[in-house]
Amino acid sequence: MNPIAAFFSHPALWQVAQAIGFVGLAFSLAHFQSKSREGMLRLQLVAGLFFSLHFVILGFSGVGLVALSGAIMNFLVALRNWVFGKKRSWGKSNYWLYLFLMLPILAGVLLSWGFGILSALPALAVLIATFARWRDDVALIRYLSLPASALWLFYHIYVGSVPGLILEGLSLVSLILAILRLDLKLIQIKNWHMLK
Repeated sequence: MNPIAAFFSHPALWQVAQAIGFVGLAFSLAHFQSKSREGMLRLQLVAGLFFSLHFVILGFSGVGLVALSGAIMNFLVALRNWVFGKKRSWGKSNYWLYLFLMLPILAGVLLSWGFGILSALPALAVLIATFARWRDDVALIRYLSLPASALWLFYHIYVGSVPGLILEGLSLVSLILAILRLDLKLIQIKNWHMLK
């Protein structure tokens, strides 16, 4: 069922799903304000859990099982962020990276086989983002985050996730501005140092 039909068939459930997604959106936006990597990862972990619940309820609202892939991938992101937050202790092994690269591949194959090819979009996005988050090169993280955000954007449109659509729209605008300003040096803002 398409998201508009889901809204009309179960409006209260659809609205609850969107409200929970907006809580996830708030945590996602707040993570940029954290002073530490661990704080950022903790806030992203909470956001991932809220978005996971958002997609489960969205699926029950009538969108269907395709929303399950968003739920599974967000739970995987929350788990990944918890482990990556332990990178200075037991989570520093590259084996964690390999595990969190293999899990989206496996999930993407199974989900697309069971629920259609569009169910693989979040898995591919998580795969790209996981590789990006492990990197130390900030410019590379930004470049890799572009296709990951675009994949999530298409998925959010398909399943009718309003907060997800807003989040990825803001992320893409922010990424493009950062690439133009920091990586390509095409935007020069006078007194930018005052904003740092």
